[in-house]
Amino acid sequence: MLALTKEHLHSEMEIYSKYQEPLYSAMDKAMQLSQSSQVERLQSLHDREVSELMKRLDTQTKEEMRNLSKKHKDKNELSRIKRELHQKLIDTAVAERQRFSSLLERKLSELNRQHSNIKNTFEDERTHAQERLRLEYEEKCTKLTKEFEKNSSMFLTPPDVAESTKL
Repeated sequence: MLALTKEHLHSEMEIYSKYQEPLYSAMDKAMQLSQSSQVERLQSLHDREVSELMKRLDTQTKEEMRNLSKKHKDKNELSRIKRELHQKLIDTAVAERQRFSSLLERKLSELNRQHSNIKNTFEDERTHAQERLRLEYEEKCTKLTKEFEKNSSMFLTPPDVAESTKL
């Protein structure tokens, strides 16, 4: 009876082990999809902010150019001021884009660090899962053996019990 129960426990452990790898593979795939989605969303947000910045600066440039045309009548003076304004706006756009790019890099760096931490935790869990199954199996077998030694008559079949009670 003890051997049969141990065999049953061993079979149960093998079934759990058999489905561990597909389970962890599916979890890994879901984790990777989620992480790539987060990176894509961050990149999309950055692209949208840069696009809005460029539209805003373009609108601002057009408005300022119109205002300059109204103020200055001298063609050479107007041309010089327009070039200066255009250069100033280009410098502003470059500075803003660099600021957005550095912000994106910081956010991506932090996100990648978090992803690495999650991946390491996941890999630790994956490697320790098999060990936990083995320890659980050994614990159940030890408990069963102790129970059997303590109450060996409980595991005997009815004819065996009848024979053991004869004096």
